[in-house]
Amino acid sequence: MTSLPSRVLLAVLLSPLLPLTAQTSGAIGLFAGYYRPFGHFDPASIYSTALPTEPSDLRGPAWGGLGQLVIHRRFGLEAELAVARSVLPEVISPAGPRGPTKAEVDIAALEGQYDVSPKPERYRVWLGAGPAMIRHGGDAYAPYGSPVSVGGAASAAVVVPLRSDLQLAFDLTTLWYVFDLAMPSQFQSNPGSLEHGAQRDALLRVGVRWGRL
Repeated sequence: MTSLPSRVLLAVLLSPLLPLTAQTSGAIGLFAGYYRPFGHFDPASIYSTALPTEPSDLRGPAWGGLGQLVIHRRFGLEAELAVARSVLPEVISPAGPRGPTKAEVDIAALEGQYDVSPKPERYRVWLGAGPAMIRHGGDAYAPYGSPVSVGGAASAAVVVPLRSDLQLAFDLTTLWYVFDLAMPSQFQSNPGSLEHGAQRDALLRVGVRWGRL
């Protein structure tokens, strides 16, 4: 059984956290949307018919989930996971027709947020920014190890209540990173990379969230 002095000491240590706990809320959500890259690939010394010609070839439907922690009603921290899938069209290679080829882009981001809404009790307008990881995979990139890039994310989201703890959210997330797909070992005599360039991706999404507004 805990002694009285120990309980008093524990209460003193936890007391600064009580106001924070009282002003903390959270939400989880699911979303669907559309992924559209706007970057470019630098000219390469060798090309693969199994890879996209331009980043925009990877555009397609996306879906995922998120979790949000809100502190003092105006500050937030949001973690999100998203996956976008596309199909590269069939091409004619020296070995004959090849494709269609499936491609996948996986996105993980952690953003700090601030609510700029003048009426947060009625709706939210969140602006956020933070680090992101982008993985290129699927049949197109699996032979090259499904490379992972590190970059930054920025977002704007409007969240409006539907009923009780259910909200509707509209969100636009942008990603900035440099994509570099190294030349395979059998082509090391060729300089440069198979794909390299500055990427500017956009993820437009709509979804539902459960939690306190």
